Amino acid sequence: NYFKKIDKLSDEPHRLKDSNDFIMNEFKAENIDDLLFFTDKGNLYKIKAADVSTSTNKEIGIYLPNLLKLEDEKIIYGCNTNDYEGFMLFCFENGKIAKVDMKEYYTLKNRKKLKNALYTGSKVIKSYYLKEDTNLTYVLSNKKKKSINTKDVSIKTTKNTQGVKKIETTDKIKIIDTTI
Repeated sequence: NYFKKIDKLSDEPHRLKDSNDFIMNEFKAENIDDLLFFTDKGNLYKIKAADVSTSTNKEIGIYLPNLLKLEDEKIIYGCNTNDYEGFMLFCFENGKIAKVDMKEYYTLKNRKKLKNALYTGSKVIKSYYLKEDTNLTYVLSNKKKKSINTKDVSIKTTKNTQGVKKIETTDKIKIIDTTI
């Protein structure tokens, strides 16, 4: 739940709050970029990178629930953009994939919160911001792997689409991870 904006990459290890913390993702951004944070409640919070103070590796970072004024929700994915090109890919536990055009998240005014930014009917296993189609591998709870190409998933213009079924799941076999 912490975010760090760092000027330059350093070989110093990042300071984390405690041993249970981990780095969710890292991305390179410019001050003109919008930072997008998706939550488990289906909301999207947007802030300008220029509005976030710079940290060092030794600092814990900025506590996102305070910065974004979260309402009993957790960040599940963060990314940046300044052109809103490409698409968001949401991989759900129920085997569905939602591919949403990034332009659907663009707003003319600097709205800080967009409701219904993603489907909440199934747990999001992983999210990706992609500029082009790529191969995606699913890891199932029975340890099997299945691969698809994202070009086989149709892009949607509804932000909270439940997606399309690409991997068959059952009550006993669920999606536990994805990789690109």
